[in-house]
Amino acid sequence: MKYKKLLIFITSLIFVTTLVFSSVFFFKIAEIDLTVNSVIGSNENLDGVLSSRLEKYNGKNFLFVSVNDVKKEMENASGYVKVNSVKKVFPNKLAVDVEERVEVFAIKRQNEYYILDENFNTLVKKQENVNNVNGLPNILLDISLSDYDEETLVSSKTLSLYDEKTTDTFNEIKEFLLLRRENIASIKVNVRSDGMLNRYLVFNMTEGMEIQIDRSNVLSKDKLVKMFEYYDSSENKGDTTKRYVTLLETGEIVVV
Repeated sequence: MKYKKLLIFITSLIFVTTLVFSSVFFFKIAEIDLTVNSVIGSNENLDGVLSSRLEKYNGKNFLFVSVNDVKKEMENASGYVKVNSVKKVFPNKLAVDVEERVEVFAIKRQNEYYILDENFNTLVKKQENVNNVNGLPNILLDISLSDYDEETLVSSKTLSLYDEKTTDTFNEIKEFLLLRRENIASIKVNVRSDGMLNRYLVFNMTEGMEIQIDRSNVLSKDKLVKMFEYYDSSENKGDTTKRYVTLLETGEIVVV
């Protein structure tokens, strides 16, 4: 009986030793597969920045590398990084897939600009409002900054636009804003309460035309389509007479 217990102990010890030996020598990260989906023409060198950050994991024990730690490392490297996935592929591969956030909006605070993507994630702070892809200005968000402090606008933080409904409105129309942002100089967000909460978006176009979408939270996408139909067909895009996109009781959307 005594020899049997000793045999079990020795066998267990050999098993544990083998397991430890295997984890140390056979589960070291030997390959890091980084995929970066970048914006064409962007001057952000995310490949180089992220590759250098990932070097610290090369040779580390595969079993003890945290996926969440790798994700945070990528996000902390640049405000432009959106992590799609971090995967450990046995026995010794780390696969990281990220994409570059696209500059769309800018907010001016004093003499600096905070650059945001379409989801209002703050990407970077710049001295001038120029897009990192084509050098053109991003859409200036004309909002009151009295409700926002410096900490609200730090890199990778998401800016909240007044309330959930206002954010929903932008989410509904952002595909159009991405397509036509070169035609839009600024967007002013007006939120007022007059028995019910109404939102108005005032678009200042690059040529000078000003168009307001009344009650922007109602059929926002359809109203924006109507706005661009009017804008594209206009022979005088520099006309500073204010136009209004509104919904009639008949359900028709018109520009007046």
